[in-house]
Amino acid sequence: MNDPLQQWENDGWRLLSTVADPSGGDARGALLMGDTAPASGKSSALFGWFDADDDQGVFPFAVLSSFPVVVTSHESGEAVQAGTVVLKGTGEQLATVEVSIEGTKLGLATVDEDGNWGLEVNIQGSGKKNLDVVQTINGEVATATVVLDLGGDVTPPKPVIKCSAPRPVPVFADTPLSHKFYKEIDWMECMKYSTGWRQPAGKPLYKPADNLERQAMAAFIFRMEASKAYKAPAVSPFADVKPGDSFYKEMAWMYEKGYSTGWAEPSGKPTYRPHEPLSREAMAAFIYRLEASKDATAKSYKAPRVSKLADMKPGMKFYKEISWMYDTKLSTGNKVGSTKEYWPKDDLSRQAMAAFIYRLVTDYRAS
Repeated sequence: MNDPLQQWENDGWRLLSTVADPSGGDARGALLMGDTAPASGKSSALFGWFDADDDQGVFPFAVLSSFPVVVTSHESGEAVQAGTVVLKGTGEQLATVEVSIEGTKLGLATVDEDGNWGLEVNIQGSGKKNLDVVQTINGEVATATVVLDLGGDVTPPKPVIKCSAPRPVPVFADTPLSHKFYKEIDWMECMKYSTGWRQPAGKPLYKPADNLERQAMAAFIFRMEASKAYKAPAVSPFADVKPGDSFYKEMAWMYEKGYSTGWAEPSGKPTYRPHEPLSREAMAAFIYRLEASKDATAKSYKAPRVSKLADMKPGMKFYKEISWMYDTKLSTGNKVGSTKEYWPKDDLSRQAMAAFIYRLVTDYRAS
């Protein structure tokens, strides 16, 4: 029996793919590619049906007006795992191929000189999805659709959170396992947000009950958020801080980002007052500005008309920031009788700061 496609291949046509007879017969559909089409002088295609048992060869083929785009890597209805999927196909030489799924664009590819294209895409979701391929060249458009079966809903594994479990051996000499904020303080050191105070011998100290200085707050936030490539300005933005001072870079960064405005002074240049203790209300302002600069929900927050904290009321300094801290559960407040109070003017301890930052990163940002 003669090979029904051999004559076409001898004439310079190249077999790209075959399809089964939709009626269930023995016929096959063949897609052939030729380097040139007689009328246009560019690459073209033929499609026709042949019978595997037919000694007469291929049934008459028809020249297609434009070369079709085909997905060869996946058959319609094929099961595919959600995630990264490598697509391959054939098309018109140098044509642009756009791939989308259920109307969402996934990417573009260019058909090479051999008539092949490929694209690595990320496909998410579950169930059957229509993968649409649109080929465009010289104003001519060809399309193809393949149905991919992504299966049932698959819950992605929860990401592993760095330093999520407190370590069984304390890293600070003054913060034992039994400490009220051991988990949060251990996390601060594990994340390298706090280094503590080195001692002549033994483990460093955290000094959890000490008041937090304003410069230390700048250091904590800088270590959390700043780029390692940040360069502090040669001229200080603050009248009381100069290049070379401890935490100068961190305080200058806080000013440039708008997280700290300092105190306005008659001289025109504000002061930062690095060694003053940080108040609880100032901490709320720092944290709120930090989140509002990157989180639209925080930025659009509206403080309640009736305060949920007994010692705060609308119109007070930092009322919005403190209300946000409480509503987001970054601050639980202090229970006084049957009410809660914030104590805005109180100095903030280093252990309380560890708790606030821990909740911000592991609870608020993770939700």
